[in-house]
Amino acid sequence: MSAEESLLPTTTTTAASRADNRLPWVLTLSVGMGALLFGYHAGFSSPSEESVLEEVFENDRQAADLAWSILNVGAMVGALLCGPIASRYGRRPAVLLNCVPYIAGAVLMVISRGGARAMFTTGRLVAGAGVGYSSVIVPLYVAEIALPSLRGTLGCINQLNISGGVLVVSVLGLPIIAHAWWWRIMMIVSLGFVVLQFLPMLLLAPESPVWLCSSGKTEQARASLRQLRGSKYAVEDELQALVHHTEMDKANAGAESSSYVQLFSSQVRRPVVLGVLLMVLQQFSGINGVVFNMKSLFDNGSSSASYVSMLGSILVNAVQVIATAGACTLMERVGRRTFLLSSCVGMALSCSVMAVAVYYSLATYVKIFALCGYMIMFAFGVGPLPWLLCSEIYPSSVRAVAMSLSTVTNWACSFLVTLLFDDMVLHIGQHGVFVFYAAVCLAGAVFFGATLPETRGLSLEQIEELWK
Repeated sequence: MSAEESLLPTTTTTAASRADNRLPWVLTLSVGMGALLFGYHAGFSSPSEESVLEEVFENDRQAADLAWSILNVGAMVGALLCGPIASRYGRRPAVLLNCVPYIAGAVLMVISRGGARAMFTTGRLVAGAGVGYSSVIVPLYVAEIALPSLRGTLGCINQLNISGGVLVVSVLGLPIIAHAWWWRIMMIVSLGFVVLQFLPMLLLAPESPVWLCSSGKTEQARASLRQLRGSKYAVEDELQALVHHTEMDKANAGAESSSYVQLFSSQVRRPVVLGVLLMVLQQFSGINGVVFNMKSLFDNGSSSASYVSMLGSILVNAVQVIATAGACTLMERVGRRTFLLSSCVGMALSCSVMAVAVYYSLATYVKIFALCGYMIMFAFGVGPLPWLLCSEIYPSSVRAVAMSLSTVTNWACSFLVTLLFDDMVLHIGQHGVFVFYAAVCLAGAVFFGATLPETRGLSLEQIEELWK
């Protein structure tokens, strides 16, 4: 730690204990509805695929596959747009704007009738923009309103909401087996989560104090901190730290501080590269390849295979939600590095067991055991930590656009993983795919073990000092 940094006012444990954290919790749960809708729309295709194929696409599977996969394209567009919007207009307006594509996308899909392929596909594309937008603004806003002592827990809730959204949509999808039209009800239900995001953010949420300081609005930043921390908390030390680092960022970054050009400057290159590679690790560990192809992994050829596969998906998704909830409670007690590296090793072992089970055609319960282990280890590290760490490690002057870049990388890798899964199975077999995922996880453990600093307990300003 430099001498200058040691003199910098920071949030002490005593001061933090006087903070009232109720509002940050409420706002995290509210803005987190965007992350829940992320999981909801991503998981919507699993229970509704056959019904939509028959009713809307009239059994044109190629056109239906385009509609399902176009969510990734929309997500990349939404992620690219969110960073500049959040940088220029503020985090709170950016969160409120997130509701628009979710509403428009759901409405377009609900009103799609037989043969209205373009309308449904457009709705899926627009909803995808909401998904990508959420994956930037949710962890960004949460990181900037939370105290360091709470940031890990609140940041982990982002992944809990994503997993929860997948679980909710898989449970709500059970009636679709008997009622093919039920997918419309599922889309209407999604609008309720939009309301839960919009109203608390409109009525209760202050602007991010970090963004206000970066915009030169010090008095408004002080008011925001007072609203977030409560009347018993002395905000001046935290405010001075924010102002100090904002001035340093502006001095170092120059005129391009909130543009994509600045991401290539020497001051921010290292954290940006680490953030992007964290997203690559998350997707090439195989999570979406596993989740989106769960039916083929559990297929036993029985007449009740559809119902059994849905129950199997619910079981695996429930395990992931429970494990993620456990990770939230431990995130501030165990270091980020420890969680990430343990997660990589555990996922590699689970993938190895799955590869053996597939290669030797072992009993189904062995596969279930391996996949549940995989999901648990994912939930404790590789799942939540890329989102949390990216919201922490980027300098405030480029945090929004850097989050956009890493999120676009995540969705591009997701698209590649899901697109290439069948081809990989064809060429190297299911067991070979899991060997590949295991190798990626081990490589991630080695690389990030050597390059990633610990950020637990540090303020965002202190984390910036790690790169200087």
